[in-house]
Amino acid sequence: TAMAAVLAWGLVSYFQLPQQEDPALPGRLARIVCVWPGASAEEVELQVARPLEDRIKAQAAMQDVGSESREGVCVITLGQRPARPSAITQHWDTLRASLAQTDLPDGCLPPRLITEFGDVVTLLFAVTSPSDVVYRPLSSAAAALVDELRQVPEVGRVERLGDVPESIELTTSPAALSRHRSSLRQIMTSLAGIVRPLPGAVIKQETTNLPVRFQTGRSTAEELRALVVGASPEGTPVRLGELCSVTRGDPSQLPFTADVLQRRADGALVRQRSILVSVEMRTGE
Repeated sequence: TAMAAVLAWGLVSYFQLPQQEDPALPGRLARIVCVWPGASAEEVELQVARPLEDRIKAQAAMQDVGSESREGVCVITLGQRPARPSAITQHWDTLRASLAQTDLPDGCLPPRLITEFGDVVTLLFAVTSPSDVVYRPLSSAAAALVDELRQVPEVGRVERLGDVPESIELTTSPAALSRHRSSLRQIMTSLAGIVRPLPGAVIKQETTNLPVRFQTGRSTAEELRALVVGASPEGTPVRLGELCSVTRGDPSQLPFTADVLQRRADGALVRQRSILVSVEMRTGE
């Protein structure tokens, strides 16, 4: 009788266990990306990677820390020791707050902690168009779809994949910077909050090409040319257009695309340019 009661209790408990089609399990692996435009690989290693690594190693829950420093960008991979899901999430939050307090050089962007490697995508949409269609309207259509999906109560996170941001290119030279007693780091400090530099931007010795990410609706090329980025020895303002050539990036020269294959009525496969929209449902949905 006792055995039957135990089995019955176990069977009832089993069917009362909470279930999720896509359970939310926090991952123990993460990556930190920190961008410092204009800095050499050695400067990034000494002034960015090492201070961030010190912050990570001060957290007892962290392990397996490795970093790679390149011109203008630092990438750190790390992991957590095994723990309960709630503790893993709390440890990431603690590390994120600690990283925000790191003393980094002027012109360096805040470090970004990426932990969403194990997330399960519920839906994946492809916003497509023929290859000869201008890219920006396709990007706008994907953005409109994201806005609509975010209005659905059951939807959690929505992201665009393969959407290449519009860019503005700044081109200057050491002579122009010296003439106005300015530097690339001064320029990037002035641009902070207005434009976002593309990771891995390389600074050359002769001619400096500094790609920056253009945030639509905030600044145009004309507005950036008029931006005051310093002062001359006489005290007169120095504008960005006096130091750099400011041009809009070529929209046809995309660094990558997310194309899809579609079969026509005659059976032939055709490639279409697309932007992917991933949808994750809220926990419990």
